Amino acid sequence: MITDLPDIWRRTSSLLNEEVDAIVLVAFRLLFYRLEDDGFFPGSPGLIDTVRGEAPVPRELKTLMRNGESGDVQTFVRLVEDRLISRDTRAVASLAFAIDRVYGPYLSESLKDGDPGRQRIVAEAVNAANRALRLEGLHAIVLVRLQRYWSKYENYAPEIPPQDFPSEFLHFVPLTTKLSRVDYSRIHGSDPRMIVVALWPVEGPKFGDPELNVSPPVSGMSKFRFKPWKDLPTGNQAQHQSFANRIAKYVTSADDARGLIYVVAAPELMLAPEVHRTINEAVATRRNAAWIVFPGSYHFELGKHVVNLAVMHVGGVINKNDLFVDHACGAVAAVKGIPFVERYQGLEYVEDIDRTASSIHVLDSPIGRIAVMICRDFLEGRLTEEVLSMGIDHLFVLSMSPDSGFKFETAMEGASNRLTGTFVVNAFTKRDSKFFDAGYRKPLKDERVVRKPPTSDEPFCVVVLKPDQ
Repeated sequence: MITDLPDIWRRTSSLLNEEVDAIVLVAFRLLFYRLEDDGFFPGSPGLIDTVRGEAPVPRELKTLMRNGESGDVQTFVRLVEDRLISRDTRAVASLAFAIDRVYGPYLSESLKDGDPGRQRIVAEAVNAANRALRLEGLHAIVLVRLQRYWSKYENYAPEIPPQDFPSEFLHFVPLTTKLSRVDYSRIHGSDPRMIVVALWPVEGPKFGDPELNVSPPVSGMSKFRFKPWKDLPTGNQAQHQSFANRIAKYVTSADDARGLIYVVAAPELMLAPEVHRTINEAVATRRNAAWIVFPGSYHFELGKHVVNLAVMHVGGVINKNDLFVDHACGAVAAVKGIPFVERYQGLEYVEDIDRTASSIHVLDSPIGRIAVMICRDFLEGRLTEEVLSMGIDHLFVLSMSPDSGFKFETAMEGASNRLTGTFVVNAFTKRDSKFFDAGYRKPLKDERVVRKPPTSDEPFCVVVLKPDQ
């Protein structure tokens, strides 16, 4: 239970100064926290419907939306503070529903109207709101719902909302997450006539390979992590560079035509960041198509901790300045929260990563809402449900797994019931047809998981989507 919500509101609203959009988003978030604390959700459906139907739009909110001046902000701040200290839960809910009803459409229309400047303002407001809430130790998410990509198809699977997800809000996503961080970007590109997804599975290392740092066993357990570039043997550096060169060659040889959007994804822990430059330089040569690239993940040292972190790059007609960038790590696509664990030759090997730094980056694009998860996080039902509840249309899973695919297939089928298409790319550790290489699952009624191994002639797996079908 969060007992100091009024104090948090005073500090965050002061921190945001007069960033009106971000202040309103924080207000909605804290009001929802208060309703959760009071047990309003889940509660009586009849009461919720009544309060939502009766929720008037306060004069203070109307004036703020109309003028947005300093005095209007302070008047709205006082209104929210009064609600947060009020004992009347219905009054708290009424204001939350009013904000959702009148401010939610205002932000969602800004995301749809095609004005890059206005869309960037909304994205900056979402990130500012989440940043202010994180400073207060709250794992917060403030997102606007958008129309789902797959609903354009006639035979899409019906959406099954999670049981504990309050769907009573029509425009905002009131989801409390255990992720430590959620970043948000809105990117632009030409209207897509075709989406080309290129997945790049590759054979990964095994325990005992020289690119791994493995600690001495203690009580039958060893910790492992991948070596930083400076410590990688020359042969392993060459393998990383060769893999990056192959992806770069694909990028430069692809059809650079307007109306095409390419999404390229490589597996977990197979491309050190030092070789990303090769791929970035290839993407920089593109002029007409839109490019979104997830060059896998790698182990990064952040302060005293090691994290398994995936970045993203964009190019072509997509402006990289539209991406939300962390000054320390660049555009972070995801940080893994659940370490990989495997028993091998009598020892238990545990991935040596910080488990408290888990995050995702929600990317709204011309082809829908995109997110990335890393391997084990995707197989954790509760965490995946949280991510899917953010309205993700296309989920890319970057993996290094000896699993034969059953666990991934089960998770992919479950995601399809949330109107999410999944694309999994794996660094497989066993060369056998039964082991998982790459696969996808469209959330369509007549579709199932499709698994595609690479071949010597085509070392990548292509999935083509046509939005107009």
